[in-house]
Amino acid sequence: MRIMQIRRSAPVDSISIRRPAEQQREESGHMPNKPPASDDPGDALNIGPHDGYVSALSGRYASRAMQRLWSDRHKFETWRRIWLAVAEAQHEMGLPVTREQVEELRANLDVTDADIALAQKYEAELRHDVMSHVHAWGERCPKARGIIHLGMTSQDINDNCELIQLHQAYEIIEKRIDALTLAIGNFADRWKSTPTLGFTHYQPAQPTTVGRRAAQWAFDLMDHPSTYHFVNRADRLRGLRGATGTQASYLALCGGDPERVRDLELLFFRNLGRLIEYTDSLEFDDWWTSREQTAAKYEQRIERAIARGMTAEALEQLNTERDEWLAKPDEDRRNEFKAAYLNRHAYMLSGQTYPRIVDARITAHLASIAAVLHKVATDIRLLCNLGEVSEPFAQKQIGSSAMPYKRNPMRCERVCGLAR
Repeated sequence: MRIMQIRRSAPVDSISIRRPAEQQREESGHMPNKPPASDDPGDALNIGPHDGYVSALSGRYASRAMQRLWSDRHKFETWRRIWLAVAEAQHEMGLPVTREQVEELRANLDVTDADIALAQKYEAELRHDVMSHVHAWGERCPKARGIIHLGMTSQDINDNCELIQLHQAYEIIEKRIDALTLAIGNFADRWKSTPTLGFTHYQPAQPTTVGRRAAQWAFDLMDHPSTYHFVNRADRLRGLRGATGTQASYLALCGGDPERVRDLELLFFRNLGRLIEYTDSLEFDDWWTSREQTAAKYEQRIERAIARGMTAEALEQLNTERDEWLAKPDEDRRNEFKAAYLNRHAYMLSGQTYPRIVDARITAHLASIAAVLHKVATDIRLLCNLGEVSEPFAQKQIGSSAMPYKRNPMRCERVCGLAR
């Protein structure tokens, strides 16, 4: 019995980033260096030299979406959006940044090949990656040259950008896992009654069904910690924390007033959310609720508590909590909402860099996914040897230079190699 096992997953949007100039070029029919429509990891990347991440593994293993996401161009365009979000927040806070300067930056967000070449020229002289792009963008935006990177440190750019890229990468992974789980589930349902021999220690054991074996793969994919919850899709960034995490440079800009620094960072996150789509919402107004709205929410909580049979003591505690919260002055309530808003979008404490435990947590989670995929691919490779399943084989495909009739499970071999 031969079953066509491997399916292509549904296409995934390459990058969630708002690019006004690119949209204009698309509408006019001019889209230089645009990635091909296909997102097959095995396809060649026929795009510009700065549009794809290049490594010894990327050509064979990386999807176009991931290559584009980790490309130089996407990184540098994200840098510019971070700079713009800061500059606009500084303007709104009454700092020495004009609306004209902000709009000049907004009109020059796209990074061209010439911009990258100019930045490389500056870096050869300055020996500093971030400042080389500050100078290069300053040539594109002469009126705003003096306010680019105002009060900032390099990690305000680098770390925020890398965290944004990580969150965007997880969105791609999440969509792929969902598509793969659905495809395996459909396959399992189709072949749920087809008997086959089960194995233990890769030795003949008891009968099972083809669908039951595939259902195990889907279950394992669903059983690892959810990407949404495990990686904390609050999408925290480093925020504006300065050189050592003390916000000293921003305090100096804001006259030593920590409340103004907090408001500056709040505006930064709001502006960034309007420029880069990497979270559900970054609008403070989505967090802030009026006294009337808060009272209504408490009433709903109390009604649900009564319906669940909450004890009189617990119900009294909930009523006390409501009364104390509603009795607070509006300014105190708003400040607490601001603190909660910032805690959602930035790590509460960080030094020069964001907490590196984040990297360890992400790596561990990816390893758990890789372990499942390695198991699935290994099972398929073993079953290919028995002739129970096979990968798709194109009409003109050659399995071996010496033995062209062979049908090697090369896709599963790639999965196993990458999983390791």
